[in-house]
Amino acid sequence: EILMNFVVLLMFAFGEGAVSFGAVRRWLLEVMDQFPRNAVVFNLFVQTEERYGLSHRVRSYWQRAWEGDNNKETLGAVRGGAKLGATPSLVMIMVRFELRRECVPRALGVLERALTKGETRHCAVLWRVLMDVHVHSGKADAAKRVYFRAIS
Repeated sequence: EILMNFVVLLMFAFGEGAVSFGAVRRWLLEVMDQFPRNAVVFNLFVQTEERYGLSHRVRSYWQRAWEGDNNKETLGAVRGGAKLGATPSLVMIMVRFELRRECVPRALGVLERALTKGETRHCAVLWRVLMDVHVHSGKADAAKRVYFRAIS
């Protein structure tokens, strides 16, 4: 809770010009190193990096969030010997990022990868978003195949 209050205060100060972009970036990178699966911090990171067109940094931190690191947050978060991957909220943030950049194949890849992972395989929202992305891409047959995969 204290972290979230600090995030709000920092982003307000950044918006008012009281804090430099470099200071915000350094702080966000430090927090993301400790909590790579925190959706609020990841979303702020995506927004700040996207503002300056730095998509490669977002994608590299997405990879770290997906794989999970041996840090304070993920050390005890192991099920069946496998590290936890990204949460559905992180997946949605990354899909939105890729779609805003008009990288539909990357967005589809993020969704497909998430839907093969045990922790997010049964998330109905992700299946629905995958179908919607196919429909908006003009691939109704692909959307049907996704629907049948989802209900099977």
